[in-house]
Amino acid sequence: MIRRSPTQIDMTDLDVQDIREHIALELAQENQAKVRAAAEANAVVFADAAAAASRAMEKERRLGIRYYINYMKQ
Repeated sequence: MIRRSPTQIDMTDLDVQDIREHIALELAQENQAKVRAAAEANAVVFADAAAAASRAMEKERRLGIRYYINYMKQ
């Protein structure tokens, strides 16, 4: 018996094609998990960037209002 996480396969009951399919399925699941983790990490980065852009636009808006008020006071 060979041990592969998270399942066990019995070499005596499987032929080579079954073993290949089992390994391919495990690799696909591992890759899917890696892709999902990368997508979640990218989502966090993009959310942080969007929040920073929003803060910058709000600051620019406030500065514009302040500039306009000072201009009108003259």
